[in-house]
This record gives sequence, C-alpha cells and structure tokens, in this order.
Amino acid sequence: MSFAALALAGFVLAIASAVQGSVGFGSALLAAPFLVLIDPRLVPGPLLVATTVLTVLLSVREREGMDLRGVGVALDLHQDDGAAGARIGFHEVEMRCLLELALDLVDDLVLHVLQG
Repeated sequence: MSFAALALAGFVLAIASAVQGSVGFGSALLAAPFLVLIDPRLVPGPLLVATTVLTVLLSVREREGMDLRGVGVALDLHQDDGAAGARIGFHEVEMRCLLELALDLVDDLVLHVLQG
C-alpha cells in the first residue's frame, strides 16, 4: 500500500473517530465504505483494531460517567447472546446437513426407481 493510501486511510479514520467521539457511535459505519475503496484489506481486521483502540480511549476519557455495574451486566448478557448464537448456528448447520442427507437419500431412491 502506498504512503498516500495509508495517509488517506488515516485521515478517514481520524474523521470517523471524531464523529464517534462526539456522537457516541459511527466510526466503523462511516469509515468502512471509504476504507474498502482505498484498499479492501483494511476491512474488517485493521478497522476492528482501530475501533477497539478508540473505544478503550473513549472509555478512559469518560470513566467518571460510566456505570460499571451496568457495563458488567451488558457484557454478561453479550456473552450469553454469543453462546446462544453459536448454539443456533451449530443447530442450523446440523439441520442443513440433515436436510442434505435426506435430499441425497431421496435422489438415490428416485434414481433407483427410474433405473428399474
């Protein structure tokens, strides 16, 4: 990646971070389309790293106003949602495999009947 592309990506992230710092959300939402145009390798990995660093810095800046019990509850619920999502995803994959197996069996049965 050229220096100009890297500088432009830094500028885009700076503007998006300023928006998130003032409004409270939007850095990835604003930056991602422009970063993809600059270089598709910048999304999602480097963008996630940049937004994580921004979130940590904003948390340090606003630490007096944070309700740590509320954050703990939100993080606990987030973990539960992740586990539930993983279970649903696994169940969906399992059901898809069973459906494919059933369709293969029906296909084999039809071929067997047609071939006589």
